Amino acid sequence: MKIDTTLEFDKVKEKWLALALTDSAREQIAGITYFLDERELRKQLKDTTDARKFMELCGAPPLVSVEEPKEILALAEKESCLTPYQLERMEVFDTVQNRKIRHEMDRKYTEETITYERGSFTSKH
Repeated sequence: MKIDTTLEFDKVKEKWLALALTDSAREQIAGITYFLDERELRKQLKDTTDARKFMELCGAPPLVSVEEPKEILALAEKESCLTPYQLERMEVFDTVQNRKIRHEMDRKYTEETITYERGSFTSKH
């Protein structure tokens, strides 16, 4: 569309796509468009600001690769026979990732108590 190039939204999306870590994220970014409704835009800006503040306060959750488990789950949903390697990978993925995420969240939430007051995240010491 002409408006995409006028606003250089297409260039922003190209840079954003280059930062995506998964195919799923790339698909979501490719489908993103601009907002024509000001209310919707303000709501999305507030949500983004709140998420950024939360991440600044608590840190980002650990990034994990989810491509291999997605492929294995897709096979399982089709009722395909999984190999011992695939079963083991799912068990390892589940155990390791759950431990990492649980440990990270426990550590962050015990360091600070997070409250949500008047639309912004704050830390109580």
